[in-house]
Amino acid sequence: MSGAGPRLLLAVLLLASPAAAQDATTLAGERAIRFLAGHGHVADYCEGVLTITPTRVRFDGVTVPRDSFDFQRAEVKDLKYGSAFGLHYVKLRAGGRNWRMALYPDLERRFGDRFALLLRAYRDFDAAYAEVERTAAQRRPASVIELRDDQDGPVLEFPVLAGLGVLWFEGPGGVTIWEGPEADAKAYGEIRSAVGETLYQKGRLRPGLAYGKLEVTATHVRFYREGDESIVIDEDKGQMRLNAAVGGYPRVVANFRRTGRVSLIVGTIDGGLKVYDAA
Repeated sequence: MSGAGPRLLLAVLLLASPAAAQDATTLAGERAIRFLAGHGHVADYCEGVLTITPTRVRFDGVTVPRDSFDFQRAEVKDLKYGSAFGLHYVKLRAGGRNWRMALYPDLERRFGDRFALLLRAYRDFDAAYAEVERTAAQRRPASVIELRDDQDGPVLEFPVLAGLGVLWFEGPGGVTIWEGPEADAKAYGEIRSAVGETLYQKGRLRPGLAYGKLEVTATHVRFYREGDESIVIDEDKGQMRLNAAVGGYPRVVANFRRTGRVSLIVGTIDGGLKVYDAA
């Protein structure tokens, strides 16, 4: 292996944490599989992370924390696939309530139908966990990632679109979260804010969304806006907490002590938006 190989592996590991970057994880010492999910309300939905373990089913609401739940397997009365009015979801019945949870698509389609994967995780956890681990082991850094040596050590650079709060995507079929398991990069044509304001459409960036380079070192995370090269984010990694990040999706949501909650979308905008698996 060349000298750049070990440095690249080291730099990739610098960004990873036990709470993010892969679908296979742990929860309170148990093996777990994590999915980005949306919980449907009457008029809108909240976003969060749905986690399955051998003994628990848990949802951590990111945009609406009060919608979180944490059930033991024995408390879950039913978990099945459903669809209505063109929307796809899993229906979970527990605690005297029904939850309809939409799953974010797998950008690279390595899991096929993510709804089927969730059902396998619930019914045969060991087999589903082994499948997720195999897929995670096959991941490679995207070709847009650059590695360089600085005076303080290796630096990873990612092309990133960044905006405050939790940003989401809309494609030809509507909000991308509802696109189903076959969604691919074509579904990510428009980026909107949490209140529905269009921030990117047809190659145009609008106020509230910045494009530039995200730098990750052993100790720091920095985001430089393209054009004026102003530093938008410059914080110790210890001051960063990932709220929502799962393999197969191009966006992570992170909290920074000074900057606040930020959506980081790994992608380029030259010739149209092209996004990459943020893991």
